[in-house]
Amino acid sequence: PRSLLRRWTPVMFAGLAGILIIALAPLSIAAGTNLVLVLDQEGGGRPAHFAFLLGLRKTLAKSLGGQYELSTEHLDTGIYGKPGYRQSFATQLSTKYRGRKISAIVVLDPNSLDYMLEVRPGLWPGVPIIFTGLDEEAAKRMTGQTNLTGVTVDIDAARTLAAAIRSEERRVGKECRSRW
Repeated sequence: PRSLLRRWTPVMFAGLAGILIIALAPLSIAAGTNLVLVLDQEGGGRPAHFAFLLGLRKTLAKSLGGQYELSTEHLDTGIYGKPGYRQSFATQLSTKYRGRKISAIVVLDPNSLDYMLEVRPGLWPGVPIIFTGLDEEAAKRMTGQTNLTGVTVDIDAARTLAAAIRSEERRVGKECRSRW
């Protein structure tokens, strides 16, 4: 439900903001503009995606004092998952960002993280990756990776379902009272 997203989103941003401030602190002393690349599995038309990017922009502005550029890319393997697509996307990224120094990469889902860990050595070796949207189990599989940090997401399905049921019960109750 939308109300759960509103309550969950600030918690996610608070955790991610802390990680970003720590991870990006060395960048704030670097000369010039820091380019931060955001990679997401799907297109950015979802409200949560817009909310995330807004929170990220606020965090970057606060921690880097406006000395940043944010670029977003969408992996879209669900749509374009044909053989060779992943490599052609890496070639596109290489061409698009040739000559640009990427300061950090933010990935928003497990598929994007797997992809970036696959292509980072050839494109941007050593550039830090900051993740969100992984559960604890997926994060544990990342043990041993370097320049990788992030915030895990733990969704309590039972509590989420209970909240949805309560919300629906309130809506039905209001509807019934308004008819009588």
